[in-house]
Amino acid sequence: YQRRVHGELERVTPLLKLDRPQEHKDWRTHLHSIFTLLKTIEKMYPDVKAHLEKICDEITKAVEKIQKREQLLSSQFETLVDEYRSQYKELSAISEDLKGRSESVNLLSSELSEVSEKLESIKAEIQDRENKMTDTSPLVRIKDSMNKIRHEIKEMELRIGVLQHTVLHHKLRHQGGAAALKSADDQDDPNLLSPK
Repeated sequence: YQRRVHGELERVTPLLKLDRPQEHKDWRTHLHSIFTLLKTIEKMYPDVKAHLEKICDEITKAVEKIQKREQLLSSQFETLVDEYRSQYKELSAISEDLKGRSESVNLLSSELSEVSEKLESIKAEIQDRENKMTDTSPLVRIKDSMNKIRHEIKEMELRIGVLQHTVLHHKLRHQGGAAALKSADDQDDPNLLSPK
């Protein structure tokens, strides 16, 4: 492989060398090289010009073909393109509307959660009040207490009556005699002995 590369380098090296005149400042040498280059260009110009014109014609034909195809496609798909544009505008409007509605839905959802929390707290408060209102144990206790007080009042009235009767008999014994007892009975208030 290295031999081949080395051989190729030896073959190409002389072609890569540029023949430059020894004197760079010699204007005659410059002028001679310019004329030589001019003759070479004049010699090659017709072939290059014909080749470039051929390429230009091919490019022009290709451009005309492309333009005709574009016009044909435009005329064929013009309605579809218009429909696509209108659909795209409609989609953009719907997207904007959806964005706005999504924001309002999020806002309403947060408001709903707040209202739900308030509702739950109010329900709990109402339930607590209902439990307190339906709880009849305080009323039952009050009724029991009132019945007990009535019973105690009756017992006390009975005791008072017994004590009054005992006191009255005791007085009569000290005063002596049945006449005194009778007069005491006439004078005595009948409400004293009767229990209320």
